[in-house]
Amino acid sequence: MNTIDISQNIQNFKQVFENENRIIFSARFGDGKSYFLNEFMKNYDEKKNDYYFITLHPVNYVVEENRDVIEYIKRDILFQLIKDNRIYDFKEGYDKIFDAVCNKESLLKLGDFVASIIPIEGLKDGYEALKGLASTIHKKYKGQDVLHVVDDYLNGFYGNMGSISECDAFTCLIQKSLEQMMAKSVLIIEDLDRIDPGHLFRIMNVLSSQVDNPYYLEVPHGNKFGFDKIILVMDYEIARHLFHHFYGKEANYEGYMNKFLNTLPYSYSIKEEAHRQVRQKNLDICKTEEVFSLDQKLSSDPKDRISFQLALDNSSVRRCKEFLDLDINSLFRKKWLNGEYSIPTDSSWVRILICYRFFMPDKSIRSIMEAMIHGFTDLQLAELAMPFYCAVNGETFFYLRIKDDMYMIKYNAMLNLVTKGIVGNRRNVVPESIANIKKVLYNVESSICNLLIG
Repeated sequence: MNTIDISQNIQNFKQVFENENRIIFSARFGDGKSYFLNEFMKNYDEKKNDYYFITLHPVNYVVEENRDVIEYIKRDILFQLIKDNRIYDFKEGYDKIFDAVCNKESLLKLGDFVASIIPIEGLKDGYEALKGLASTIHKKYKGQDVLHVVDDYLNGFYGNMGSISECDAFTCLIQKSLEQMMAKSVLIIEDLDRIDPGHLFRIMNVLSSQVDNPYYLEVPHGNKFGFDKIILVMDYEIARHLFHHFYGKEANYEGYMNKFLNTLPYSYSIKEEAHRQVRQKNLDICKTEEVFSLDQKLSSDPKDRISFQLALDNSSVRRCKEFLDLDINSLFRKKWLNGEYSIPTDSSWVRILICYRFFMPDKSIRSIMEAMIHGFTDLQLAELAMPFYCAVNGETFFYLRIKDDMYMIKYNAMLNLVTKGIVGNRRNVVPESIANIKKVLYNVESSICNLLIG
Protein backbone atom coordinates (compact mmCIF):
# COMPACT_ATOMS: atom_id res chain seq x y z
CA MET A 1 0.00 0.00 0.00
CA ASN A 2 1.57 3.32 -1.10
CA THR A 3 -0.92 5.67 0.51
CA ILE A 4 -3.17 5.94 3.53
CA ASP A 5 -6.41 4.02 2.98
CA ILE A 6 -9.11 6.66 2.52
CA SER A 7 -11.82 4.40 1.10
CA GLN A 8 -14.14 4.96 4.07
CA ASN A 9 -13.69 8.73 3.82
CA ILE A 10 -14.57 8.57 0.15
CA GLN A 11 -17.73 6.60 0.90
CA ASN A 12 -18.69 9.16 3.55
CA PHE A 13 -18.19 12.02 1.11
CA LYS A 14 -20.02 10.14 -1.62
CA GLN A 15 -23.11 10.03 0.59
CA VAL A 16 -22.95 13.80 1.09
CA PHE A 17 -22.22 14.40 -2.60
CA GLU A 18 -25.20 12.45 -3.87
CA ASN A 19 -27.59 14.25 -1.53
CA GLU A 20 -26.35 17.83 -1.88
CA ASN A 21 -26.04 20.15 -4.86
CA ARG A 22 -23.70 22.72 -3.30
CA ILE A 23 -20.81 21.55 -1.14
CA ILE A 24 -17.81 23.17 0.49
CA PHE A 25 -15.00 20.63 0.82
CA SER A 26 -12.83 21.96 3.63
CA ALA A 27 -9.23 20.85 4.17
CA ARG A 28 -5.99 22.54 5.12
CA PHE A 29 -3.23 23.28 2.63
CA GLY A 30 -1.18 20.14 2.02
CA ASP A 31 -3.84 17.87 3.51
CA GLY A 32 -4.48 15.81 0.40
CA LYS A 33 -7.49 17.63 -1.10
CA SER A 34 -6.60 17.03 -4.74
CA TYR A 35 -5.63 13.41 -4.16
CA PHE A 36 -8.87 12.77 -2.29
CA LEU A 37 -11.03 14.33 -5.00
CA ASN A 38 -9.19 12.48 -7.77
CA GLU A 39 -9.75 9.19 -5.95
CA PHE A 40 -13.37 10.17 -5.32
CA MET A 41 -14.01 10.84 -9.00
CA LYS A 42 -12.61 7.40 -9.88
CA ASN A 43 -15.66 5.94 -8.11
CA TYR A 44 -17.75 7.04 -11.08
CA ASP A 45 -17.01 5.12 -14.26
CA GLU A 46 -16.82 7.48 -17.24
CA LYS A 47 -18.38 4.81 -19.45
CA LYS A 48 -21.52 4.79 -17.31
CA ASN A 49 -21.78 8.55 -17.86
CA ASP A 50 -23.36 9.19 -14.45
CA TYR A 51 -21.34 12.32 -13.73
CA TYR A 52 -19.20 14.68 -15.76
CA PHE A 53 -16.58 16.54 -13.70
CA ILE A 54 -14.87 19.81 -14.55
CA THR A 55 -12.10 20.80 -12.13
CA LEU A 56 -10.70 24.34 -12.16
CA HIS A 57 -7.62 25.76 -10.44
CA PRO A 58 -7.99 29.55 -10.18
CA VAL A 59 -4.82 29.73 -8.07
CA ASN A 60 -2.99 29.41 -11.41
CA TYR A 61 -4.73 32.45 -12.88
CA VAL A 62 -2.82 35.67 -13.30
CA VAL A 63 -5.84 37.95 -13.39
CA GLU A 64 -5.15 41.41 -14.75
CA GLU A 65 -6.56 44.22 -12.66
CA ASN A 66 -9.25 45.21 -15.15
CA ARG A 67 -10.44 41.68 -15.87
CA ASP A 68 -13.11 39.69 -14.08
CA VAL A 69 -12.09 36.34 -12.57
CA ILE A 70 -15.48 34.94 -13.63
CA GLU A 71 -14.43 35.37 -17.26
CA TYR A 72 -11.45 33.13 -16.57
CA ILE A 73 -13.75 30.59 -14.93
CA LYS A 74 -15.99 30.77 -17.99
CA ARG A 75 -13.02 30.42 -20.33
CA ASP A 76 -11.75 27.27 -18.61
CA ILE A 77 -15.21 25.68 -18.52
CA LEU A 78 -15.58 26.28 -22.26
CA PHE A 79 -12.10 24.94 -22.90
CA GLN A 80 -12.81 21.76 -20.95
CA LEU A 81 -16.16 21.21 -22.67
CA ILE A 82 -14.55 21.56 -26.09
CA LYS A 83 -11.55 19.41 -25.14
CA ASP A 84 -13.89 16.65 -23.90
CA ASN A 85 -16.09 17.00 -26.99
CA ARG A 86 -19.10 17.89 -24.84
CA ILE A 87 -19.86 21.29 -26.31
CA TYR A 88 -23.46 21.79 -27.40
CA ASP A 89 -23.96 20.92 -31.09
CA PHE A 90 -25.79 24.01 -32.26
CA LYS A 91 -25.95 23.16 -35.95
CA GLU A 92 -29.70 22.87 -35.43
CA GLY A 93 -29.72 26.54 -34.48
CA TYR A 94 -29.21 28.58 -31.38
CA ASP A 95 -29.80 32.15 -32.48
CA LYS A 96 -28.57 33.96 -29.40
CA ILE A 97 -25.21 32.19 -29.53
CA PHE A 98 -24.75 32.66 -33.26
CA ASP A 99 -25.70 36.32 -33.01
CA ALA A 100 -22.93 36.74 -30.49
CA VAL A 101 -20.16 34.55 -31.84
CA CYS A 102 -20.52 35.17 -35.59
CA ASN A 103 -19.35 38.74 -35.79
CA LYS A 104 -16.52 41.05 -36.69
CA GLU A 105 -13.33 39.09 -37.46
CA SER A 106 -12.57 35.51 -38.34
CA LEU A 107 -13.64 33.12 -35.61
CA LEU A 108 -10.24 31.51 -35.91
CA LYS A 109 -8.92 34.49 -33.96
CA LEU A 110 -11.15 33.52 -31.07
CA GLY A 111 -9.44 30.15 -31.07
CA ASP A 112 -6.05 31.86 -31.21
CA PHE A 113 -6.98 34.14 -28.29
CA VAL A 114 -8.36 31.48 -25.99
CA ALA A 115 -5.53 29.10 -26.85
CA SER A 116 -3.02 31.82 -25.97
CA ILE A 117 -4.28 32.00 -22.37
CA ILE A 118 -5.14 28.37 -21.63
CA PRO A 119 -2.77 26.28 -19.49
CA ILE A 120 0.21 24.86 -21.41
CA GLU A 121 -0.82 21.28 -20.61
CA GLY A 122 -3.15 20.07 -23.36
CA LEU A 123 -2.49 23.22 -25.42
CA LYS A 124 -2.28 21.53 -28.80
CA ASP A 125 -5.46 19.49 -28.45
CA GLY A 126 -7.38 22.43 -27.03
CA TYR A 127 -6.15 24.78 -29.73
CA GLU A 128 -7.10 22.43 -32.55
CA ALA A 129 -10.53 21.81 -30.99
CA LEU A 130 -11.19 25.53 -30.69
CA LYS A 131 -10.09 26.20 -34.27
CA GLY A 132 -12.26 23.35 -35.52
CA LEU A 133 -15.28 24.70 -33.66
CA ALA A 134 -14.70 28.22 -34.93
CA SER A 135 -14.21 26.98 -38.49
CA THR A 136 -17.50 25.05 -38.42
CA ILE A 137 -19.41 28.13 -37.31
CA HIS A 138 -17.60 30.36 -39.79
CA LYS A 139 -18.33 28.13 -42.77
CA LYS A 140 -22.01 27.77 -41.91
CA TYR A 141 -22.47 31.50 -41.42
CA LYS A 142 -19.88 32.93 -43.81
CA GLY A 143 -22.61 34.90 -45.57
CA GLN A 144 -23.61 36.73 -42.39
CA ASP A 145 -22.32 40.01 -41.09
CA VAL A 146 -19.50 38.98 -38.74
CA LEU A 147 -18.65 42.31 -37.23
CA HIS A 148 -18.95 42.43 -33.49
CA VAL A 149 -18.60 39.21 -31.46
CA VAL A 150 -14.87 38.84 -30.95
CA ASP A 151 -14.46 42.51 -30.12
CA ASP A 152 -17.43 42.36 -27.76
CA TYR A 153 -16.07 39.31 -25.98
CA LEU A 154 -12.46 40.46 -25.83
CA ASN A 155 -13.51 43.91 -24.73
CA GLY A 156 -15.49 42.22 -22.00
CA PHE A 157 -12.19 40.93 -20.63
CA TYR A 158 -10.82 44.43 -20.54
CA GLY A 159 -13.99 46.13 -19.40
CA ASN A 160 -15.94 45.90 -16.17
CA MET A 161 -18.36 43.00 -16.50
CA GLY A 162 -20.02 44.11 -13.27
CA SER A 163 -23.42 42.51 -13.17
CA ILE A 164 -23.87 39.18 -11.41
CA SER A 165 -26.86 38.58 -13.69
CA GLU A 166 -24.70 38.80 -16.82
CA CYS A 167 -25.49 35.97 -19.21
CA ASP A 168 -23.68 36.43 -22.48
CA ALA A 169 -23.59 34.05 -25.39
CA PHE A 170 -20.76 32.02 -23.94
CA THR A 171 -22.57 31.56 -20.63
CA CYS A 172 -25.62 30.45 -22.61
CA LEU A 173 -23.44 28.05 -24.58
CA ILE A 174 -22.16 26.51 -21.34
CA GLN A 175 -25.69 26.23 -19.94
CA LYS A 176 -27.01 24.67 -23.14
CA SER A 177 -24.10 22.22 -23.33
CA LEU A 178 -24.65 21.06 -19.75
CA GLU A 179 -28.40 20.88 -20.23
CA GLN A 180 -28.03 18.54 -23.22
CA MET A 181 -25.81 16.08 -21.34
CA MET A 182 -27.07 12.73 -20.15
CA ALA A 183 -24.55 12.86 -17.30
CA LYS A 184 -25.01 15.11 -14.29
CA SER A 185 -22.48 17.93 -14.44
CA VAL A 186 -20.19 18.78 -11.52
CA LEU A 187 -18.01 21.88 -11.21
CA ILE A 188 -15.10 21.61 -8.77
CA ILE A 189 -13.14 24.78 -8.00
CA GLU A 190 -9.97 24.05 -6.02
CA ASP A 191 -7.74 26.07 -3.67
CA LEU A 192 -10.13 28.98 -3.26
CA ASP A 193 -8.50 29.99 0.03
CA ARG A 194 -5.22 30.56 -1.84
CA ILE A 195 -6.46 33.17 -4.29
CA ASP A 196 -6.96 36.89 -3.84
CA PRO A 197 -9.88 37.44 -1.37
CA GLY A 198 -11.55 39.73 -3.87
CA HIS A 199 -11.59 36.95 -6.45
CA LEU A 200 -12.72 34.35 -3.89
CA PHE A 201 -15.75 36.35 -2.83
CA ARG A 202 -16.49 37.45 -6.39
CA ILE A 203 -16.76 33.75 -7.30
CA MET A 204 -18.89 33.04 -4.21
CA ASN A 205 -21.17 36.00 -4.94
CA VAL A 206 -21.75 34.98 -8.55
CA LEU A 207 -22.32 31.30 -7.77
CA SER A 208 -24.76 32.04 -4.94
CA SER A 209 -26.54 35.08 -6.42
CA GLN A 210 -29.14 33.02 -8.24
CA VAL A 211 -29.79 30.50 -5.46
CA ASP A 212 -33.45 30.58 -4.42
CA ASN A 213 -33.92 33.83 -6.36
CA PRO A 214 -37.42 34.04 -7.91
CA TYR A 215 -36.09 36.26 -10.69
CA TYR A 216 -33.78 33.49 -11.90
CA LEU A 217 -36.10 30.51 -11.87
CA GLU A 218 -35.20 29.82 -15.49
CA VAL A 219 -31.52 29.41 -14.60
CA PRO A 220 -30.72 25.67 -14.57
CA HIS A 221 -30.08 24.35 -11.04
CA GLY A 222 -30.00 27.82 -9.54
CA ASN A 223 -26.40 28.67 -10.43
CA LYS A 224 -24.88 30.82 -13.13
CA PHE A 225 -23.62 28.11 -15.45
CA GLY A 226 -26.27 25.47 -14.80
CA PHE A 227 -24.14 22.76 -13.19
CA ASP A 228 -26.04 20.03 -11.37
CA LYS A 229 -23.55 20.18 -8.52
CA ILE A 230 -20.83 22.58 -7.39
CA ILE A 231 -17.98 21.71 -5.02
CA LEU A 232 -15.89 24.58 -3.68
CA VAL A 233 -12.58 23.46 -2.19
CA MET A 234 -10.99 25.56 0.55
CA ASP A 235 -9.93 25.69 4.17
CA TYR A 236 -13.18 26.88 5.72
CA GLU A 237 -11.43 28.52 8.67
CA ILE A 238 -8.84 30.29 6.52
CA ALA A 239 -11.71 31.55 4.37
CA ARG A 240 -13.30 32.88 7.56
CA HIS A 241 -10.21 34.99 8.28
CA LEU A 242 -10.12 36.22 4.68
CA PHE A 243 -13.81 37.12 4.89
CA HIS A 244 -13.42 39.23 8.04
CA HIS A 245 -10.31 40.88 6.62
CA PHE A 246 -12.20 41.69 3.42
CA TYR A 247 -15.62 42.64 4.81
CA GLY A 248 -14.77 43.59 8.41
CA LYS A 249 -14.80 41.85 11.78
CA GLU A 250 -18.52 42.45 12.33
CA ALA A 251 -19.56 40.81 9.05
CA ASN A 252 -21.56 37.57 9.35
CA TYR A 253 -19.40 34.83 7.83
CA GLU A 254 -21.76 31.94 8.60
CA GLY A 255 -24.71 33.84 7.16
CA TYR A 256 -22.71 34.60 4.04
CA MET A 257 -21.70 30.96 3.55
CA ASN A 258 -25.19 29.69 4.31
CA LYS A 259 -26.38 31.51 1.20
CA PHE A 260 -24.37 28.97 -0.78
CA LEU A 261 -24.54 25.94 1.52
CA ASN A 262 -27.46 23.68 2.34
CA THR A 263 -25.44 21.79 4.95
CA LEU A 264 -22.25 22.04 6.99
CA PRO A 265 -18.92 22.04 5.14
CA TYR A 266 -17.45 18.59 4.64
CA SER A 267 -14.18 18.58 6.60
CA TYR A 268 -11.32 16.31 5.62
CA SER A 269 -7.75 15.83 6.78
CA ILE A 270 -5.42 13.10 5.57
CA LYS A 271 -3.33 13.68 8.71
CA GLU A 272 -6.30 13.25 11.02
CA GLU A 273 -7.33 10.12 9.12
CA ALA A 274 -3.79 8.75 9.40
CA HIS A 275 -3.81 9.47 13.15
CA ARG A 276 -7.21 7.78 13.52
CA GLN A 277 -5.91 4.66 11.80
CA VAL A 278 -2.77 4.68 13.97
CA ARG A 279 -4.88 4.88 17.14
CA GLN A 280 -7.04 2.01 15.93
CA LYS A 281 -4.01 -0.13 15.08
CA ASN A 282 -2.50 0.63 18.49
CA LEU A 283 -5.73 -0.49 20.11
CA ASP A 284 -5.73 -3.68 18.03
CA ILE A 285 -2.08 -4.36 18.88
CA CYS A 286 -2.06 -3.55 22.58
CA LYS A 287 -5.61 -4.69 23.38
CA THR A 288 -5.95 -1.80 25.82
CA GLU A 289 -6.75 1.91 25.69
CA GLU A 290 -4.09 2.57 28.33
CA VAL A 291 -1.65 3.09 25.47
CA PHE A 292 -3.25 6.48 24.78
CA SER A 293 -3.32 7.79 28.33
CA LEU A 294 0.37 8.02 29.20
CA ASP A 295 1.74 11.56 29.62
CA GLN A 296 4.76 11.61 31.91
CA LYS A 297 7.29 14.42 32.36
CA LEU A 298 10.95 13.39 32.39
CA SER A 299 12.34 16.74 33.52
CA SER A 300 11.37 20.36 34.14
CA ASP A 301 11.46 20.96 30.39
CA PRO A 302 7.79 20.73 29.27
CA LYS A 303 8.89 19.21 25.95
CA ASP A 304 10.86 16.47 27.68
CA ARG A 305 8.04 14.03 28.26
CA ILE A 306 6.71 10.65 27.27
CA SER A 307 3.30 11.25 25.73
CA PHE A 308 1.85 9.08 23.00
CA GLN A 309 -0.71 11.71 22.01
CA LEU A 310 1.95 14.42 21.74
CA ALA A 311 4.19 12.12 19.72
CA LEU A 312 1.32 11.22 17.40
CA ASP A 313 0.34 14.87 16.93
CA ASN A 314 3.89 15.58 15.81
CA SER A 315 4.05 12.60 13.47
CA SER A 316 3.87 13.09 9.72
CA VAL A 317 1.51 11.19 7.46
CA ARG A 318 4.55 9.36 6.09
CA ARG A 319 5.55 8.20 9.58
CA CYS A 320 2.00 7.07 10.28
CA LYS A 321 1.98 5.16 7.01
CA GLU A 322 5.21 3.39 8.01
CA PHE A 323 3.60 2.33 11.28
CA LEU A 324 0.43 1.11 9.56
CA ASP A 325 2.56 -1.08 7.28
CA LEU A 326 4.61 -2.40 10.20
CA ASP A 327 4.33 -5.98 11.46
CA ILE A 328 4.65 -5.44 15.21
CA ASN A 329 5.36 -9.15 15.77
CA SER A 330 8.64 -8.81 13.91
CA LEU A 331 9.98 -6.39 16.52
CA PHE A 332 10.19 -8.66 19.56
CA ARG A 333 11.66 -12.10 20.21
CA LYS A 334 9.40 -15.11 20.58
CA LYS A 335 11.57 -16.51 23.38
CA TRP A 336 13.28 -14.93 26.37
CA LEU A 337 16.90 -14.34 25.44
CA ASN A 338 18.31 -16.23 28.43
CA GLY A 339 15.31 -18.48 28.98
CA GLU A 340 14.69 -16.90 32.37
CA TYR A 341 10.88 -16.89 32.31
CA SER A 342 8.24 -19.38 31.26
CA ILE A 343 5.54 -16.85 30.36
CA PRO A 344 4.99 -15.80 26.71
CA THR A 345 7.05 -12.84 25.52
CA ASP A 346 3.99 -11.40 23.81
CA SER A 347 2.38 -9.08 26.36
CA SER A 348 0.53 -5.76 26.30
CA TRP A 349 3.46 -4.17 28.16
CA VAL A 350 5.94 -5.21 25.46
CA ARG A 351 3.63 -4.14 22.63
CA ILE A 352 2.98 -0.74 24.20
CA LEU A 353 6.72 -0.28 24.68
CA ILE A 354 7.34 -1.04 20.99
CA CYS A 355 4.62 1.39 19.86
CA TYR A 356 5.99 4.15 22.08
CA ARG A 357 9.50 3.46 20.84
CA PHE A 358 8.37 3.77 17.21
CA PHE A 359 6.77 7.18 17.70
CA MET A 360 9.40 8.48 20.15
CA PRO A 361 12.69 7.38 18.57
CA ASP A 362 14.55 10.18 20.37
CA LYS A 363 13.73 8.63 23.76
CA SER A 364 15.67 5.70 25.23
CA ILE A 365 13.89 2.43 25.96
CA ARG A 366 14.69 2.76 29.65
CA SER A 367 13.25 6.29 29.87
CA ILE A 368 10.07 5.05 28.18
CA MET A 369 9.90 2.14 30.64
CA GLU A 370 10.40 4.56 33.54
CA ALA A 371 7.56 6.75 32.28
CA MET A 372 5.30 3.71 31.89
CA ILE A 373 6.01 2.54 35.45
CA HIS A 374 5.17 5.94 36.93
CA GLY A 375 2.71 7.27 34.36
CA PHE A 376 -0.09 4.73 34.37
CA THR A 377 -2.74 4.60 37.08
CA ASP A 378 -2.31 1.95 39.78
CA LEU A 379 -5.02 -0.27 38.31
CA GLN A 380 -3.65 0.09 34.77
CA LEU A 381 -0.14 -0.70 35.97
CA ALA A 382 -1.30 -3.75 37.93
CA GLU A 383 -3.01 -5.25 34.86
CA LEU A 384 -0.04 -4.58 32.58
CA ALA A 385 2.49 -5.91 35.11
CA MET A 386 0.56 -9.06 36.04
CA PRO A 387 2.32 -11.50 33.63
CA PHE A 388 5.73 -10.45 34.98
CA TYR A 389 4.48 -10.62 38.58
CA CYS A 390 3.45 -14.19 37.87
CA ALA A 391 6.83 -15.00 36.27
CA VAL A 392 8.86 -13.53 39.14
CA ASN A 393 6.74 -14.57 42.14
CA GLY A 394 5.06 -17.70 40.83
CA GLU A 395 1.65 -16.29 41.78
CA THR A 396 -1.28 -16.36 39.35
CA PHE A 397 -3.26 -13.63 41.10
CA PHE A 398 -3.05 -10.83 43.65
CA TYR A 399 -5.40 -8.34 45.28
CA LEU A 400 -5.15 -4.58 44.92
CA ARG A 401 -7.03 -1.91 46.82
CA ILE A 402 -8.12 1.10 44.75
CA LYS A 403 -9.86 3.64 47.00
CA ASP A 404 -12.88 1.81 48.48
CA ASP A 405 -12.74 -1.14 46.08
CA MET A 406 -10.75 -4.36 46.28
CA TYR A 407 -9.73 -5.90 42.94
CA MET A 408 -8.50 -9.37 42.12
CA ILE A 409 -6.02 -9.37 39.21
CA LYS A 410 -5.54 -12.82 37.64
CA TYR A 411 -3.27 -14.19 34.91
CA ASN A 412 -3.74 -17.34 32.83
CA ALA A 413 -0.36 -18.19 31.28
CA MET A 414 -1.84 -20.83 28.96
CA LEU A 415 -4.21 -18.28 27.43
CA ASN A 416 -1.83 -15.37 28.01
CA LEU A 417 -4.82 -13.52 29.46
CA VAL A 418 -5.14 -10.99 32.30
CA THR A 419 -8.53 -10.46 33.96
CA LYS A 420 -9.73 -8.33 36.84
CA GLY A 421 -12.82 -8.07 39.01
CA ILE A 422 -14.06 -6.43 42.20
CA VAL A 423 -14.01 -8.70 45.26
CA GLY A 424 -17.20 -8.78 47.32
CA ASN A 425 -15.97 -10.74 50.36
CA ARG A 426 -12.77 -9.12 51.64
CA ARG A 427 -12.30 -11.41 54.66
CA ASN A 428 -8.72 -12.69 54.87
CA VAL A 429 -7.80 -10.66 51.77
CA VAL A 430 -4.29 -9.15 51.88
CA PRO A 431 -3.77 -6.58 49.12
CA GLU A 432 -0.50 -6.28 47.25
CA SER A 433 1.26 -2.91 47.36
CA ILE A 434 1.79 -0.91 44.18
CA ALA A 435 5.42 -0.45 45.28
CA ASN A 436 6.01 -4.21 45.03
CA ILE A 437 4.41 -4.29 41.59
CA LYS A 438 6.74 -1.52 40.40
CA LYS A 439 9.68 -3.40 41.92
CA VAL A 440 8.81 -6.43 39.79
CA LEU A 441 8.88 -4.29 36.65
CA TYR A 442 12.28 -2.86 37.56
CA ASN A 443 13.56 -6.41 38.12
CA VAL A 444 12.50 -7.55 34.64
CA GLU A 445 13.49 -4.34 32.85
CA SER A 446 16.71 -5.70 31.32
CA SER A 447 15.02 -8.91 30.18
CA ILE A 448 12.23 -6.92 28.52
CA CYS A 449 14.73 -4.65 26.76
CA ASN A 450 16.51 -7.76 25.44
CA LEU A 451 13.26 -8.86 23.80
CA LEU A 452 13.18 -5.89 21.46
CA ILE A 453 14.60 -6.28 17.97
CA GLY A 454 16.11 -3.39 16.05
